[in-house]
Amino acid sequence: MGHQSEVFIDSDIEYIGINDLPVKNYWNSDRYKYITKQYPFKIEAKETDLAVSLLCLTWNCYLYEGEKTLKEQCEALTRDFKHVLLYMQKDKLLFVAKYFKSYEMLHDNFVYFYN
Repeated sequence: MGHQSEVFIDSDIEYIGINDLPVKNYWNSDRYKYITKQYPFKIEAKETDLAVSLLCLTWNCYLYEGEKTLKEQCEALTRDFKHVLLYMQKDKLLFVAKYFKSYEMLHDNFVYFYN
C-alpha cells in the first residue's frame, strides 16, 4: 500500500515501493514510484541504497515455499544491496544473518544487515 512512504515524505530520499499484488491507490503515488512484482527480482541498486522491509521478508505470509523462498530472498538482497533494514521475526535472525557480513539489532524486531 505504500504506507512506509510517509516516513520519507518530508525528505529528499528517493523511495521506491515494491508490492507483490496490484494496489489501486498507493500512498503518495504522485511522488514515489511503485513496482508490482514478487521479490526476488534483479534490482539495480546503488552502493548507498538501503533496502527496507517491514512485515514482509521473514513473515510466513510471504514465504510461499517456506525456507526455500526465504533463501531466495536473502540471496537476492545480498546481490542487490549492501545495506538492509528488516523488521523481522527474531526466530529467523540466524538464518538471515548468514547471508551478510554482519548485523546490528536496532530496536525490538528491527535489524540492520550489511556487507
